Amino acid sequence: MAVTVASGGEAALWEAVARQASVWADLPVIRRFAAQLPRNASQRSLGLPGLLQHVTASGGEVAGRPLRSGTNVPQMLSIVGDGVPSVDQGVLHQWLEDASYVEGVHRVTIAWLRSRLPRYPQLPAPQLGRGTPLTTDEFTYRLPWTREELAAGFQFQDPPTKPLQVLGATEQQAARAGEAARQLALALAGTAQWQRLHAADAALSPDDRAELIAARKAIADALKSAVVDAHEPDLAIPRDAYRQQVVADAVGALTGPASDYADSFDAADRLIELAASDVFGQLAVYGAVGLTGVTDLAAHGEEPGTVEFTVEDTVHLDPGSIVWLDDPLLPDAVHLTRLGFTFDQAEGMRVRGVGRPLVGTATVWSRPAP
Repeated sequence: MAVTVASGGEAALWEAVARQASVWADLPVIRRFAAQLPRNASQRSLGLPGLLQHVTASGGEVAGRPLRSGTNVPQMLSIVGDGVPSVDQGVLHQWLEDASYVEGVHRVTIAWLRSRLPRYPQLPAPQLGRGTPLTTDEFTYRLPWTREELAAGFQFQDPPTKPLQVLGATEQQAARAGEAARQLALALAGTAQWQRLHAADAALSPDDRAELIAARKAIADALKSAVVDAHEPDLAIPRDAYRQQVVADAVGALTGPASDYADSFDAADRLIELAASDVFGQLAVYGAVGLTGVTDLAAHGEEPGTVEFTVEDTVHLDPGSIVWLDDPLLPDAVHLTRLGFTFDQAEGMRVRGVGRPLVGTATVWSRPAP
């Protein structure tokens, strides 16, 4: 396994993400919200931390995507079964209110970052057709683009700072958060993914744009409510899987510059979610974890690719955690995407982690103590 070398754009991106996270981590509502999360609490079996641990185990993504808890946790609370820890309703109401505020301000920030994309809000991306995983009102693993956000004129505005008041931000903190968002937007614009999207957009001819719009219309037709209901009337995950497949089929049928544009849009938008939502959320409410005793390190795919490793089950990890490995062959932090567990009498419980190296973090982030 070779040591990865970061481009300036990647290192600048992770530096900007960490700067913004440090501002948010100091906000009063963020601190109150984060204190009850299972990974931060002194215990995770009783009261609100216990309830949130139950939600996490049931698929609520409290650990992996904490800034989406304002939506995910109420949805999960409506369907979890018996046996959940009891929680004082006043405590629960306060936390859910905090979670809603946190997610709301976060989504406004994401919308503003997206407004920096070329031709916003008139992007011809088929992925933004009605009913897709990026635009549906139903369950989705993605951060949706809403009509209200697209119509808000963010492309003409400075970074939104007024919403931060609901998180308890002082005027100085709001100003720092706004500047951090501005720097993050500049860092995103300097990445290879965003530069490819700008080039792909500039290469589109009128015929290419017509091909993209036709694909978008075909997607919208295939994702009308009656059609989705006929495929799966009730279950949220199969309905989402159908939406994903419809989009994948339509995008896969594109040709030439239209295909390049759709692929470039997908890469740029996923980078926003990874950097400005998933990784940012981890740093803002949890921080990173230093791991020792890592063995069996392996890398797969082209950079950044994925890495696998094994470690003793002595530190609680979750999919979504940011970890540092004590292996000189991998100097950068890793965003965990999957965990597996094994047990034998000789070695005890072992964790097999899979994740994406955040190339460039070694030069701009401080490694936490193990």
